[in-house]
Amino acid sequence: MEAQKLPISEVCTLAQGSVIDGNVKVAVNLRLEGEVKGNVDCGGRLVLSKTAIILGSVTCGDLITEGKIIGDIVAKTTIVMLNKAEVNGDIKCSQLQIDNGVTFNGKCTMHKSGN
Repeated sequence: MEAQKLPISEVCTLAQGSVIDGNVKVAVNLRLEGEVKGNVDCGGRLVLSKTAIILGSVTCGDLITEGKIIGDIVAKTTIVMLNKAEVNGDIKCSQLQIDNGVTFNGKCTMHKSGN
């Protein structure tokens, strides 16, 4: 049976109060409002609300975060850290936006878009 290709416009949501103890892998966009104790691999856009926490590494197409990440991040394109976001780990992306009020502890490596 051939794997079904999902449209990138699909969004998977993990609600506030939810906790996953293990790795998460999704082929589509992911909105995270709960907590993941493990690595997150997102084929599209990863959005973290103010209540979201990831304790593990992140790989995604692009990232918009208001939440907390303790682990390294690799984004194919853009990382946007919004006010009050907290990132403790190294990041790799082609475009970076950090708002006032963000806590970022780590190093940043910039690459060409799509790498």
